[in-house]
Amino acid sequence: MKQIQSASKKGKPTVLLLYNNLDPLQLHGTENHDFEHAMYGELTVVIDPINRANVDSFHGKNKLFQEGKNTSFSALGRLSKRPFSADESLDVTLFENIHARVPVDYDALPACFKVVRAKRLVI
Repeated sequence: MKQIQSASKKGKPTVLLLYNNLDPLQLHGTENHDFEHAMYGELTVVIDPINRANVDSFHGKNKLFQEGKNTSFSALGRLSKRPFSADESLDVTLFENIHARVPVDYDALPACFKVVRAKRLVI
């Protein structure tokens, strides 16, 4: 944590990469929604009680990334082996922290990075 904070204070974007060595398919605890829920909170759905229609959805409780909290992290990342790949190629997927002190310049990244950008501001 201190290394991340130090680099961020110096104006460098920082990424914490996670690798799930126990699950090569990345299906248990390292799927996209696992990252998004940990960063921005549990997905909450608002349903109209009269017509039982979905009115809205947003990330709510238990968010680890918010304004003034964990802003040293520019992004979280998942390092994973390509499933069913003959070679040992790896993929890197970055999940944007919209509250980052120093954002990643996603447009400058090479095409080999997969990026999941936040779709909207979180409540």
